[in-house]
Amino acid sequence: MSIQRVAIKDFVSDLKAAEKRRDGYIMGSRGQDPKKWAKNSWWFTKYSGAQKNKALYWRENAQRVWDCNGLAEGIYEDHTGVNINTKARFNYAQWCDVKGEGAIPARYRVPGAAVFIHSASKGYITHVGYLVEPIKADSPAGDWWVIEARGVMYGVVKTRLSERGWNRGGLVQKYFDYGDMPENEPKTIKVTGESVNVRAEPGTGGRVLGVAHSGDMLEYGGEDSASGWHKVNYKGKIGWVSGKYSEVG
Repeated sequence: MSIQRVAIKDFVSDLKAAEKRRDGYIMGSRGQDPKKWAKNSWWFTKYSGAQKNKALYWRENAQRVWDCNGLAEGIYEDHTGVNINTKARFNYAQWCDVKGEGAIPARYRVPGAAVFIHSASKGYITHVGYLVEPIKADSPAGDWWVIEARGVMYGVVKTRLSERGWNRGGLVQKYFDYGDMPENEPKTIKVTGESVNVRAEPGTGGRVLGVAHSGDMLEYGGEDSASGWHKVNYKGKIGWVSGKYSEVG
């Protein structure tokens, strides 16, 4: 059976509504009414000190509570009745079709795009937020407002893309319908190989800057016609990936 996808405009509208209501944050939640939970239930006893006080504040004052990936899970469930409960790192790995490391490319700075924080110390993605609108309406390639369930001490808030440590990006196309992507945005390179070295110069002799993975998207900067390698923006640096394992998007 095919997966029902929710229109991205509806997802973004509901994100904005959650932020406007000043909804709260409880780990593991996806839009529930916290008043229905007893004060001595797991939802609150897992916290202590100031965090527990804040969790109980959300119980008394928030209409709904979410965690970071719970925003996508709960809004999707509101529209479809289907629970797609998972973690932020599996959102990136399993729900995003186009995705990549570093700053999200201008082409994919669209309402509803997901941005992630990958923790170097933990070795996996720990947090996700969602773009809702450019800060300057006439500059969609620039800075954006992000709505995120930031943590129990913050709740659902709106922050700038530029002020947080977002280092992954993607489109949650498994469950949300983004419509037709604009054709006049900068081109991107989509990695087709499983694990592909990004090098400082075109060719296998170039110094390795890092590794890109299947489905990753990198900003396109041209190509070396002699070698067939693609020039890309890799974490703010000029890099090159083999045309055998990548394609222009």
